[in-house]
Amino acid sequence: MPAGFLNDIAPFIDETLGLRIGKSPRYRNKTNYLKLSEASARNFDARRVIERIYATIESCRLTTIYCKAPSKHNWDLIPRRRTSADRDKLEVTLERDIVDLEGASWSAQVPTSSGLWDHKQAKRSAIDLIHKCGDDSYEFIELKIESGTPLFAAMEILVYGILYIYSRIYAEPLGYKVEEKPLLKAEQIHLKILAPEGYYANCNLDWLERKITRGLSDFLRACQCHHFQMDLKFEAFPKWFFEVKKPYPSNNEIREALRTRHVVYPRH
Repeated sequence: MPAGFLNDIAPFIDETLGLRIGKSPRYRNKTNYLKLSEASARNFDARRVIERIYATIESCRLTTIYCKAPSKHNWDLIPRRRTSADRDKLEVTLERDIVDLEGASWSAQVPTSSGLWDHKQAKRSAIDLIHKCGDDSYEFIELKIESGTPLFAAMEILVYGILYIYSRIYAEPLGYKVEEKPLLKAEQIHLKILAPEGYYANCNLDWLERKITRGLSDFLRACQCHHFQMDLKFEAFPKWFFEVKKPYPSNNEIREALRTRHVVYPRH
Protein backbone atom coordinates (compact mmCIF):
# COMPACT_ATOMS: atom_id res chain seq x y z
CA MET A 1 0.00 0.00 0.00
CA PRO A 2 1.19 3.58 -0.55
CA ALA A 3 2.60 5.15 2.61
CA GLY A 4 -0.02 7.89 2.46
CA PHE A 5 -2.79 5.31 2.41
CA LEU A 6 -1.58 3.53 5.54
CA ASN A 7 -0.73 6.80 7.29
CA ASP A 8 -4.32 7.92 6.82
CA ILE A 9 -6.25 4.81 7.80
CA ALA A 10 -4.08 3.37 10.59
CA PRO A 11 -4.68 6.21 13.13
CA PHE A 12 -8.41 6.05 12.39
CA ILE A 13 -8.53 2.29 13.04
CA ASP A 14 -6.48 2.79 16.22
CA GLU A 15 -8.91 5.46 17.40
CA THR A 16 -12.03 3.38 16.75
CA LEU A 17 -10.46 0.46 18.62
CA GLY A 18 -9.61 2.78 21.54
CA LEU A 19 -5.89 2.02 21.36
CA ARG A 20 -3.38 4.32 23.07
CA ILE A 21 -0.19 2.24 23.37
CA GLY A 22 2.71 2.25 20.91
CA LYS A 23 3.26 3.69 17.47
CA SER A 24 0.81 3.61 14.57
CA PRO A 25 -0.52 1.21 13.54
CA ARG A 26 -1.26 0.44 17.20
CA TYR A 27 -3.46 -2.49 16.23
CA ARG A 28 -0.21 -4.24 15.28
CA ASN A 29 1.04 -4.06 18.87
CA LYS A 30 0.78 -7.38 20.75
CA THR A 31 -0.09 -5.66 24.03
CA ASN A 32 -3.04 -3.93 22.36
CA TYR A 33 -4.14 -7.22 20.82
CA LEU A 34 -4.14 -8.96 24.20
CA LYS A 35 -6.07 -6.05 25.71
CA LEU A 36 -8.78 -6.37 23.06
CA SER A 37 -8.87 -10.13 23.62
CA GLU A 38 -9.72 -9.50 27.28
CA ALA A 39 -12.36 -6.83 26.64
CA SER A 40 -14.03 -5.81 23.39
CA ALA A 41 -13.81 -2.29 22.02
CA ARG A 42 -17.39 -1.28 22.76
CA ASN A 43 -17.30 1.81 20.57
CA PHE A 44 -15.74 0.06 17.57
CA ASP A 45 -17.87 0.98 14.55
CA ALA A 46 -16.86 -1.44 11.79
CA ARG A 47 -18.97 0.27 9.15
CA ARG A 48 -17.26 3.62 9.82
CA VAL A 49 -13.87 1.93 9.47
CA ILE A 50 -14.93 0.26 6.21
CA GLU A 51 -16.30 3.53 4.84
CA ARG A 52 -13.06 5.31 5.77
CA ILE A 53 -10.85 2.70 4.11
CA TYR A 54 -13.01 2.76 0.97
CA ALA A 55 -12.99 6.58 0.82
CA THR A 56 -9.22 6.60 1.25
CA ILE A 57 -8.80 4.18 -1.65
CA GLU A 58 -10.96 6.46 -3.81
CA SER A 59 -9.03 9.54 -2.72
CA CYS A 60 -5.60 7.99 -3.34
CA ARG A 61 -6.71 6.89 -6.80
CA LEU A 62 -8.22 10.26 -7.76
CA THR A 63 -5.38 12.43 -6.49
CA THR A 64 -2.44 10.48 -7.89
CA ILE A 65 -0.62 12.07 -10.80
CA TYR A 66 -0.20 8.61 -12.30
CA CYS A 67 -3.90 8.05 -12.95
CA LYS A 68 -3.35 5.35 -15.57
CA ALA A 69 -4.98 1.96 -15.84
CA PRO A 70 -3.71 -0.41 -13.12
CA SER A 71 -2.06 -3.70 -13.96
CA LYS A 72 -4.21 -5.98 -16.08
CA HIS A 73 -3.04 -8.86 -13.88
CA ASN A 74 -4.78 -7.61 -10.74
CA TRP A 75 -7.31 -10.21 -9.51
CA ASP A 76 -6.00 -12.87 -11.89
CA LEU A 77 -6.20 -16.37 -10.44
CA ILE A 78 -2.96 -17.82 -11.74
CA PRO A 79 -1.40 -20.64 -9.67
CA ARG A 80 1.99 -19.59 -8.28
CA ARG A 81 4.80 -22.05 -7.81
CA ARG A 82 7.33 -21.81 -5.02
CA THR A 83 10.97 -21.01 -5.75
CA SER A 84 14.12 -22.01 -3.92
CA ALA A 85 14.40 -18.45 -2.59
CA ASP A 86 11.14 -18.93 -0.66
CA ARG A 87 12.20 -22.03 1.23
CA ASP A 88 13.30 -20.17 4.37
CA LYS A 89 9.91 -18.47 4.76
CA LEU A 90 7.53 -20.91 6.41
CA GLU A 91 4.26 -19.16 5.52
CA VAL A 92 5.34 -18.61 1.92
CA THR A 93 6.48 -22.23 1.62
CA LEU A 94 3.16 -23.49 2.97
CA GLU A 95 1.07 -21.35 0.62
CA ARG A 96 3.10 -22.54 -2.35
CA ASP A 97 2.73 -26.16 -1.26
CA ILE A 98 -1.03 -25.75 -0.92
CA VAL A 99 -1.24 -24.49 -4.50
CA ASP A 100 1.01 -27.30 -5.74
CA LEU A 101 -1.00 -29.97 -3.94
CA GLU A 102 -4.55 -28.76 -4.41
CA GLY A 103 -4.53 -27.69 -8.06
CA ALA A 104 -6.45 -25.09 -10.03
CA SER A 105 -8.93 -24.12 -7.30
CA TRP A 106 -6.14 -22.46 -5.26
CA SER A 107 -3.99 -19.44 -6.13
CA ALA A 108 -1.23 -17.76 -4.14
CA GLN A 109 -0.06 -14.16 -3.99
CA VAL A 110 -2.97 -12.79 -6.02
CA PRO A 111 -2.27 -9.12 -6.91
CA THR A 112 -4.93 -6.62 -5.90
CA SER A 113 -3.73 -3.11 -6.62
CA SER A 114 -0.52 -3.09 -8.66
CA GLY A 115 -0.46 0.20 -10.55
CA LEU A 116 -3.66 1.42 -8.91
CA TRP A 117 -1.81 4.43 -7.54
CA ASP A 118 1.40 4.47 -9.57
CA HIS A 119 3.95 2.14 -11.11
CA LYS A 120 6.06 1.91 -7.93
CA GLN A 121 3.49 1.69 -5.15
CA ALA A 122 1.55 -1.34 -3.92
CA LYS A 123 3.48 -3.89 -5.95
CA ARG A 124 3.37 -6.35 -3.05
CA SER A 125 -0.28 -5.82 -2.16
CA ALA A 126 -1.25 -9.41 -2.76
CA ILE A 127 -3.58 -11.85 -1.03
CA ASP A 128 -1.75 -14.87 0.38
CA LEU A 129 -4.24 -17.46 -0.88
CA ILE A 130 -7.51 -17.43 -2.79
CA HIS A 131 -9.60 -20.58 -2.91
CA LYS A 132 -12.46 -21.07 -5.36
CA CYS A 133 -15.21 -23.03 -3.65
CA GLY A 134 -17.77 -25.15 -5.44
CA ASP A 135 -20.68 -22.72 -4.98
CA ASP A 136 -19.30 -19.71 -6.90
CA SER A 137 -17.84 -18.30 -3.72
CA TYR A 138 -14.22 -17.55 -2.94
CA GLU A 139 -12.09 -17.51 0.19
CA PHE A 140 -9.55 -14.70 0.58
CA ILE A 141 -7.05 -16.12 3.07
CA GLU A 142 -4.45 -14.35 5.19
CA LEU A 143 -2.16 -17.26 6.09
CA LYS A 144 -0.32 -17.09 9.39
CA ILE A 145 2.01 -19.49 11.18
CA GLU A 146 3.77 -17.39 13.82
CA SER A 147 4.04 -13.80 12.59
CA GLY A 148 1.86 -10.94 13.78
CA THR A 149 -1.41 -11.33 15.68
CA PRO A 150 -4.97 -12.32 14.72
CA LEU A 151 -6.01 -8.67 15.16
CA PHE A 152 -3.45 -7.35 12.69
CA ALA A 153 -4.20 -10.20 10.26
CA ALA A 154 -7.90 -9.33 10.39
CA MET A 155 -7.18 -5.73 9.42
CA GLU A 156 -4.91 -6.86 6.60
CA ILE A 157 -7.51 -9.10 5.00
CA LEU A 158 -10.24 -6.50 5.59
CA VAL A 159 -8.30 -3.95 3.54
CA TYR A 160 -7.97 -6.48 0.72
CA GLY A 161 -11.69 -7.13 0.90
CA ILE A 162 -12.45 -3.42 0.54
CA LEU A 163 -9.99 -3.17 -2.33
CA TYR A 164 -11.99 -5.94 -3.95
CA ILE A 165 -15.26 -4.02 -3.48
CA TYR A 166 -13.68 -0.90 -5.00
CA SER A 167 -12.23 -2.88 -7.92
CA ARG A 168 -15.56 -4.55 -8.58
CA ILE A 169 -17.58 -1.32 -8.49
CA TYR A 170 -15.07 0.53 -10.70
CA ALA A 171 -14.04 -2.42 -12.87
CA GLU A 172 -14.92 -0.70 -16.17
CA PRO A 173 -13.17 2.66 -15.46
CA LEU A 174 -10.14 0.75 -14.17
CA GLY A 175 -9.94 -1.17 -17.44
CA TYR A 176 -10.64 -4.61 -15.98
CA LYS A 177 -12.29 -7.04 -18.39
CA VAL A 178 -14.75 -8.68 -16.03
CA GLU A 179 -15.52 -11.46 -18.50
CA GLU A 180 -11.86 -12.51 -18.18
CA LYS A 181 -11.79 -12.23 -14.37
CA PRO A 182 -14.35 -14.62 -12.86
CA LEU A 183 -13.30 -13.52 -9.39
CA LEU A 184 -14.95 -10.13 -10.01
CA LYS A 185 -18.29 -11.89 -10.57
CA ALA A 186 -18.34 -13.96 -7.38
CA GLU A 187 -21.56 -14.32 -5.41
CA GLN A 188 -19.80 -14.54 -2.05
CA ILE A 189 -16.39 -13.55 -0.70
CA HIS A 190 -15.26 -15.05 2.60
CA LEU A 191 -12.41 -13.11 4.21
CA LYS A 192 -10.43 -15.52 6.40
CA ILE A 193 -7.48 -15.60 8.72
CA LEU A 194 -6.09 -19.14 8.67
CA ALA A 195 -3.50 -20.24 11.22
CA PRO A 196 -2.54 -23.15 13.48
CA GLU A 197 -4.77 -23.53 16.52
CA GLY A 198 -1.99 -22.38 18.81
CA TYR A 199 -1.84 -19.03 17.01
CA TYR A 200 -5.18 -18.18 18.64
CA ALA A 201 -4.09 -18.82 22.23
CA ASN A 202 -5.69 -16.21 24.51
CA CYS A 203 -7.57 -14.87 21.48
CA ASN A 204 -11.13 -13.70 22.06
CA LEU A 205 -12.03 -11.67 19.01
CA ASP A 206 -15.45 -13.11 18.27
CA TRP A 207 -16.88 -9.61 18.80
CA LEU A 208 -14.59 -8.25 16.07
CA GLU A 209 -15.61 -11.01 13.66
CA ARG A 210 -19.30 -10.24 14.22
CA LYS A 211 -18.93 -6.48 13.94
CA ILE A 212 -16.87 -6.59 10.75
CA THR A 213 -19.24 -9.05 9.09
CA ARG A 214 -22.22 -6.88 10.01
CA GLY A 215 -20.37 -3.74 8.89
CA LEU A 216 -19.56 -5.29 5.51
CA SER A 217 -23.20 -6.28 5.03
CA ASP A 218 -24.40 -2.76 5.87
CA PHE A 219 -21.79 -1.15 3.62
CA LEU A 220 -22.59 -3.34 0.62
CA ARG A 221 -26.28 -2.64 1.09
CA ALA A 222 -25.62 1.12 1.19
CA CYS A 223 -23.54 0.82 -2.01
CA GLN A 224 -26.44 -1.10 -3.60
CA CYS A 225 -24.14 -4.09 -4.11
CA HIS A 226 -26.93 -6.61 -3.64
CA HIS A 227 -25.44 -9.14 -6.05
CA PHE A 228 -22.68 -10.38 -3.74
CA GLN A 229 -21.95 -10.83 -0.04
CA MET A 230 -18.84 -10.66 2.10
CA ASP A 231 -18.02 -11.84 5.61
CA LEU A 232 -15.02 -12.38 7.88
CA LYS A 233 -14.03 -15.48 9.85
CA PHE A 234 -11.10 -16.64 11.94
CA GLU A 235 -10.18 -20.23 11.01
CA ALA A 236 -7.74 -22.72 12.49
CA PHE A 237 -5.90 -25.76 11.24
CA PRO A 238 -6.47 -28.86 13.42
CA LYS A 239 -4.61 -28.88 16.72
CA TRP A 240 -1.99 -31.39 15.61
CA PHE A 241 -0.92 -29.33 12.59
CA PHE A 242 2.54 -27.79 13.12
CA GLU A 243 2.71 -29.54 16.48
CA VAL A 244 4.12 -32.69 14.92
CA LYS A 245 7.68 -33.50 15.91
CA LYS A 246 9.26 -32.69 12.57
CA PRO A 247 10.45 -29.51 10.89
CA TYR A 248 7.68 -29.39 8.32
CA PRO A 249 4.42 -31.29 7.65
CA SER A 250 4.17 -33.86 4.88
CA ASN A 251 1.99 -33.49 1.78
CA ASN A 252 -0.65 -35.80 3.25
CA GLU A 253 -0.68 -33.81 6.49
CA ILE A 254 -1.17 -30.55 4.58
CA ARG A 255 -4.09 -32.03 2.64
CA GLU A 256 -5.70 -33.36 5.80
CA ALA A 257 -5.17 -30.07 7.64
CA LEU A 258 -6.92 -28.16 4.84
CA ARG A 259 -9.79 -30.65 4.84
CA THR A 260 -10.30 -30.46 8.61
CA ARG A 261 -9.76 -26.75 9.27
CA HIS A 262 -12.45 -25.21 11.42
CA VAL A 263 -13.85 -21.86 12.50
CA VAL A 264 -12.47 -20.49 15.75
CA TYR A 265 -15.81 -19.06 16.84
CA PRO A 266 -18.63 -21.47 15.93
CA ARG A 267 -22.07 -19.92 15.47
CA HIS A 268 -24.67 -21.18 17.94
